[in-house]
Amino acid sequence: AGDAIHSTPAVDHRDWVYYGSLDSHLYAVDENLVPSWHAQVDSPIEGSPAIGNRGRVYVISQQGNLYCFNPETGGVVWDFSPEESWDNLKDDDDFQIDYYTRILSDDSAVISPSPVIGKDNTIYFGWLDGNLYAVNPETGEEKWRFSTGGEIFSSPAVRDGAVYFGSDDTIVYALDASSGAELWRFRTGGQVFSSPAVAFDGVYVGSLDGRVYALD
Repeated sequence: AGDAIHSTPAVDHRDWVYYGSLDSHLYAVDENLVPSWHAQVDSPIEGSPAIGNRGRVYVISQQGNLYCFNPETGGVVWDFSPEESWDNLKDDDDFQIDYYTRILSDDSAVISPSPVIGKDNTIYFGWLDGNLYAVNPETGEEKWRFSTGGEIFSSPAVRDGAVYFGSDDTIVYALDASSGAELWRFRTGGQVFSSPAVAFDGVYVGSLDGRVYALD
């Protein structure tokens, strides 16, 4: 790659490896570790790719745009844009105070979550505009969105028909995966930057208050 790689690669059923880079490209390497293709997106890629139905590869750019790639050719099947792009958000005074000063203290850094794929292949991702999005895997159209009171920095977890995630508003949310309807919420003592871990007996998530919560 032409720049740093910040995230974990994804591997498909053929043992092909996919990874994004800060050079704004997604790379595909075949089972013999021979480069197959690379495709450019609109901005650097911070998060990890996800592999869905028919081997399609999904990745989120630093602008918050979700891309769907053909695994054979590297062609863009569709792309989806959130309500607010990174360029729009970074020019907002309140966002600058909240994001740059309190969270990062580095105005060159961007946190970009990774997409998560549900049982029916719906793609879920949270974004810095405070929304959790559910996107149709075939068309790239929005199925629903859920708005929180703060930025979403981490990836959601999906299990048994529910989507779990945390927000900068200190709350852990559980939503119906099909409709986006709220099932429950739990307020922690600090911002929630970590992704939940879901087990058979509950949901586990860390908070900036120094605690790990077990929720059911």
